[in-house]
Amino acid sequence: YDDESDSDEENGEEEEDDASATERAARSLGVVATAVEVYNGARVEDYEPVFDLIRRSALPALKTAAAAGTGRGASLLASRTHRLCLACVDAHDKVAGASGGPDSIARAAGDWGVALARAPPGDSYAFVSSLRSRAVDGSPAAGAALSALLPAAAPTIARLLDLGWSGSGDGGSSKDDSKDDSKDDSKDDSKDDSKDDSKDSSRVVDADAAAALLGDVCDVLSRLDGGEGEIVLRAAPAAAAEIAARCESSIRSGRSVDTLGGSESASPTPARRRWALLRALPHCAARDGVRRATADAIAWALGAMGANAVDGLPASDAAYAAASSSGDAAAVLAAAISARAAAGPEPRSEKVDAWIAARVGDLEGEHPAALVAAADLLAGASDPSAIGSFGDAVTRHSWRLKSPSRHQRVGALRYLCAVADASGECDAVDARAAGANDTPRSLAECLHRWLKVNEVDVHDVTGGPNVMEFAKSAQVSIAAMRRAVEQDALGPDAAEALSSCALGATHVRLATVWPATQELFGALTERKEFEPAWTALFQDLKSHQTRCLDAHDAAAHDAAARGRKKGEWHDDRPGAARGVRQMSDEVARSLQRRMERETFPTEAGTERWQRLGLLLRSVASSPAAASRHPAPLAGLFLAYNAPKPDGSPRAGKAWRAGLREWLKVVKDGLSGGKAVRAMAGTGDAVRAILERCVGADEPDLAALAVRCLGQWRLPHLTPDDADRLARVTDPNTMKDELIALRVEPGTSDDRRAVVDPANRPAFAALVVRCLLPRLKRRTGRFAPHRVAALRWISRLDPPEIVPLIHSVISPMEPRFGRADGAVAPTIEPTPWLDALVVTASGHGGEEMATTWLRMAREAKVAGLVGSGSKVPSGFLRAAGDLLKVMAEHTKAYLHPLLSMTVEMLAASSDICESAARAHEAKLNEPDPAVDDDEVDEDDDVNGEDEEYANDTRRALAPGQAHRDAREVRSLAVRFLGALFQRHPDFDYSPYWDAVLSAVKPMADRMAAESAASHPPPALSIVAALAEDDVLAPLLERADAITLLPRLWRALGAPFASPAARAAALSTAESLIERAEEAKLKTPGDDGDDGDGKGGDAGEHVAARLLRAHAPSLLDALQAALAARAARGRRARTPGSKIAAATEKGAARNAGVSAGASGRELAVLKRLGPLLGRAAASAAIADTLVPVLALRRLDESAAAEVLGALAAVIPPRSDDLNPNPNPNPKPEEDVANARDAAARHRSALAPLFGRLRSRTARLALCRAWSAVAAHDEAANACAGILRGFHADARGSIDGVDYDARLGAYDECTAEWFRSAPPASVVPVLNHVIHELRGQDMALRHAAAAALGRFLDAAVRSGGTDGTPVRVVDDDDDDD
Repeated sequence: YDDESDSDEENGEEEEDDASATERAARSLGVVATAVEVYNGARVEDYEPVFDLIRRSALPALKTAAAAGTGRGASLLASRTHRLCLACVDAHDKVAGASGGPDSIARAAGDWGVALARAPPGDSYAFVSSLRSRAVDGSPAAGAALSALLPAAAPTIARLLDLGWSGSGDGGSSKDDSKDDSKDDSKDDSKDDSKDDSKDSSRVVDADAAAALLGDVCDVLSRLDGGEGEIVLRAAPAAAAEIAARCESSIRSGRSVDTLGGSESASPTPARRRWALLRALPHCAARDGVRRATADAIAWALGAMGANAVDGLPASDAAYAAASSSGDAAAVLAAAISARAAAGPEPRSEKVDAWIAARVGDLEGEHPAALVAAADLLAGASDPSAIGSFGDAVTRHSWRLKSPSRHQRVGALRYLCAVADASGECDAVDARAAGANDTPRSLAECLHRWLKVNEVDVHDVTGGPNVMEFAKSAQVSIAAMRRAVEQDALGPDAAEALSSCALGATHVRLATVWPATQELFGALTERKEFEPAWTALFQDLKSHQTRCLDAHDAAAHDAAARGRKKGEWHDDRPGAARGVRQMSDEVARSLQRRMERETFPTEAGTERWQRLGLLLRSVASSPAAASRHPAPLAGLFLAYNAPKPDGSPRAGKAWRAGLREWLKVVKDGLSGGKAVRAMAGTGDAVRAILERCVGADEPDLAALAVRCLGQWRLPHLTPDDADRLARVTDPNTMKDELIALRVEPGTSDDRRAVVDPANRPAFAALVVRCLLPRLKRRTGRFAPHRVAALRWISRLDPPEIVPLIHSVISPMEPRFGRADGAVAPTIEPTPWLDALVVTASGHGGEEMATTWLRMAREAKVAGLVGSGSKVPSGFLRAAGDLLKVMAEHTKAYLHPLLSMTVEMLAASSDICESAARAHEAKLNEPDPAVDDDEVDEDDDVNGEDEEYANDTRRALAPGQAHRDAREVRSLAVRFLGALFQRHPDFDYSPYWDAVLSAVKPMADRMAAESAASHPPPALSIVAALAEDDVLAPLLERADAITLLPRLWRALGAPFASPAARAAALSTAESLIERAEEAKLKTPGDDGDDGDGKGGDAGEHVAARLLRAHAPSLLDALQAALAARAARGRRARTPGSKIAAATEKGAARNAGVSAGASGRELAVLKRLGPLLGRAAASAAIADTLVPVLALRRLDESAAAEVLGALAAVIPPRSDDLNPNPNPNPKPEEDVANARDAAARHRSALAPLFGRLRSRTARLALCRAWSAVAAHDEAANACAGILRGFHADARGSIDGVDYDARLGAYDECTAEWFRSAPPASVVPVLNHVIHELRGQDMALRHAAAAALGRFLDAAVRSGGTDGTPVRVVDDDDDDD
């Protein structure tokens, strides 16, 4: 027992020593490989030692490691050996330095077979793949090494097929390797180099990958050997035989389950693997072996595709392959037939290849690779006559000749050319050798020409021919075929096939080929005998146009539904993901995609809409053929211009390009549409479309439509007028042509109208349609065209601009879609267009308002607001522009414009108010109570959550609907305001209730919105109502009485912008001016004393509005004066009803509201006579006086206010009557005036110590004198104050020193003792001001006066208990 344990330990130690030696050898090879890799072997002086190292050390060590069964060590050593071999290959691409070139590496690589035979499967696969990829990239050394290694590579690939054949492709390990891996997992994995190279190297390679690698290696070596076959068969016959056996059915192959490495019958071989092996079959077997192996594949594929069995082939084995679709069977069929054809001609004893080709030709669907292979097979068939008739084959494959796929067209042409050669129609060699300019004499020769045109991929920039040479050759070949048709070398029986080939040529994405193809169509369709050519062209045009329109209609909807941009491509083909769903690993998916790509190749053909244009040009190339079929063409033209299923019109650049080609067809082929003029419904519809196209944005479209209409010989459009109108559509000649295009009757010939008066409306409407696109450009180089168009339209009568008005409202007009995809054959005038005509004529009367409101509601115009549509805002902008430039013309169309605007205004107001209420509810929502005990002071998460919750609560999230509705409401209100100003005499009563309900909420927020750079929208509409005598009574209604006070609040808003304040002041000035004019016209209305007490019945509406809203207007003026006088500083108005600007608002409004207050003061001055002199003295003066109490009052603003105050206070001789009572009491009037004067005197007295500028102090003196007329205290010191400010024009600095010093002399102690305290206050304020001055004489006089005041105060024992407040002008805080 002890001896056995010792022996086991010794064996384990030996195994560990062997593994360590293997790893050391691998690391050594890695170092050498790294040295060789540097600069691709440029540092190597001699490669023979390296080759000896590989041959004598690396390969024997690899063989030993593989025999020892150390999986990890063998994999590591194999990977390092392969790396060294690849480094040597990369260094031998050319003879340079130590490198001997490809020949040298080929000799050395012949000894590297052990590196494949003894390496793990994964490492062998990676090594061969690396050599193959290098050879594909053009490495000559890799190709030479791969060719030298083929005797060892072929058995290796066969071994990979055996190991992975029954696997599911999940990369599972073999049994032996799994044992080694489990044993080695316990070892130390700390070494980096052993980790990288041994990763997954011993796992089984999937048979799909091995089969694909086999085909790729054969393709590379065949290309290097000049297309030679049987490469594998010559290098490794045994491996080739095993690979060929894999291509046969398991029933007839005679292979046992053991040789297959598993139970093959349990699951059929995937079709993709069969396809990969069949590709390599010509290199693995001789002709008989290939034919035997492909028989099973062909029989199975034909059976899977539903074709009849072929005599001479074995019965179909359903277990031969597993195919998920007919595409897999088609791929196997193409690969098998291609291998069969490449093996050589058919033996004379079999006579089965022609029948196989015939079965392929009879298959339905598109199988381009199978058709090409069938053509090659038919060329080597022993009995080609079995293929059948050439004419039948052409008829059967004609639809493939116009396929969008170039490979499908090439397959069909190759097949038909092979059939023609087999049936004796032409000799293939002679047909291919014929020159491009040689005129073909038969249809078979034409097919050979078309094959040359289609088999070249013009987009292949790597291996394709010279594109220009090919384009020229293709043009000449097509021209030769056209010449054959014109010379009757080809009969009518070739018309359908030639037209199908020409239709296929329109898919060739090479513009130089298209003109020759169109000329061929012109020759084919010109004569009636070639009617099948026209039929083929028309049917293809019809089907292709339907596809274009359907794709156009679904593009926007699909993009919105799928979340993609319009035009983004996605693969919606059926079965496009079938391989992805059924395959479990990337290798199988890659092989499946490769099989589909090579069997059903795709290429970039002509773009869909571009090909539609090519087809239309082909139709236009033969006007004779088009004239023979006017009705079908007209039907297609109507279908192209019909609305989409949802009723909306089609548009877009591609669609307009197609319309351009259609108009050319109509102009040249249908005589402008005149050929269908007599057809019931069709003619009128074509004419309506042409008239609509006259207003197209593109000048060439409009010109084509005009020239088409010119051929109709209409009464209002002669051919000459059509030519002139076509020049109007051209921007380069529009202005000059409009000058001479007169519709007014003139006396001389040069001023004669172009049309008769009876035809003027129709002609003018057509011209207006032509000018509509020019009205869309407001700026840039096209702006003068807009001016010229508007000038010409302004000469028309209002009923003649119906197309212009309809273009503004037509986007909102309801459209009726197509039912079940049917296209309406006619296009009738719309109900809105008819209603516009009636409205312009004036015959509708007052009922038109009700009619248009009903039509607007039926069209659900209100539903467009907030739906994301730009139609409402676009309409309002267009209507506003129309009102600006054509105000008088639009008066006849106010009903439709107002109806649409009112509906939009109501809908937008509802959305905005709902959003405002929701926002207010969020702001008023109480915060949830928070328990202080639950708040963690060390964690600020709760605080962040609370802040986020508050921000969310305060955030308004109305969405896009609210933003759009706000924009629409603003535009609608501004448009209504402009409408009221331009057309005040219009009857707005049917729309007033809806307008008022929408404007009132906006008026409530007018003051808050007045800070914007533009006036609030509601301000414009209220101002427009107030500034017109006809509309102003609407503001006196009970439901609108609050609108004007809201406007005055916007005037007095502390943050109001200059624009908003100017607009409000303009309204006030307009009311005052109209009231003054009315008062001058009716002087008796003022009453005896001119105080405006004549009663409301005789007053003007402006005077009534001013009197009714005088308090709010005065408060607004007071606040406006305070905001302006503050000049951006923090203003406080003691006792004012309207709070002044806050510190934040004043800072924001600094420099904006600052400036002269002349307009506000002028309004206050002019209000006095309108409100009564007594009212002016009390109310207006009380408005002005609080403004003077502002701190840091601007001196210029104070001078203006003081001047206004002096102007509004009446003299003593006037009849003071502050009340509208017709029988006032003089005593009460005098008492009221005395009280007001006392208030004003108290407010003015501190200003004598605060104001500094001469202008302001003189204005203060005048205001004090005006107050002194009603106040004894003010009168007692008025003379002294005037003396303090006396001026003399001839004295120094304009100061009258004698008068001023004399005034100081009057201020004796006796005067101070006898004067009322209220009289002393302004004098003392002035004295304190003078003491701060720079004039020494006046300062001494002021000091003496102050001393006398102090003496008088001491002698009198005080000032009767009344404190005297003196203002120091250097103390900001008083």
